[in-house]
Amino acid sequence: MDSDDQKYRNMVPTDGFFEILDSILINEGITRDVYSTFPLEKQREFGKRARLIASRRPFDQPKFDSLMKLQKVVDNNNTELLIKIIKKNKGIPDINTLPCKRGYAAVFMHADEKYWPKLKVIFDIEFKAGRVEAVEYNYMQWHMGGRKANEFQNIKVKQK
Repeated sequence: MDSDDQKYRNMVPTDGFFEILDSILINEGITRDVYSTFPLEKQREFGKRARLIASRRPFDQPKFDSLMKLQKVVDNNNTELLIKIIKKNKGIPDINTLPCKRGYAAVFMHADEKYWPKLKVIFDIEFKAGRVEAVEYNYMQWHMGGRKANEFQNIKVKQK
């Protein structure tokens, strides 16, 4: 499940923004560590330069769409398998016994909207039982709410 979670995502074409940003930094003799200490405004200046260059690159939309269609099948299979595992174990198993290194959140954060009603029930039960931490519970609520911009930072951490 863990490797499948990123199977096609790792092949998705990008505009190369981060590679371009790294190239600009290298050209100016700036390490990533030094860059991270710059004030936000100075980091944005570098970002604007990288974004301008990246915007001139062609993007392969058909390839992106094709890969994401394949990834959606994998994500659905992973979601269904993990739901079955949770039902079989009568709860979310310990991360050491899951067939994925990063745990259930890595699988469920890519769950299709059609699974959200089931997942909402699972997470409510698991949170109340203490098998899901508040931050994970709230993250999944945000995900299943459509991942609205800036909403995650504003979520009040639900306590048991």
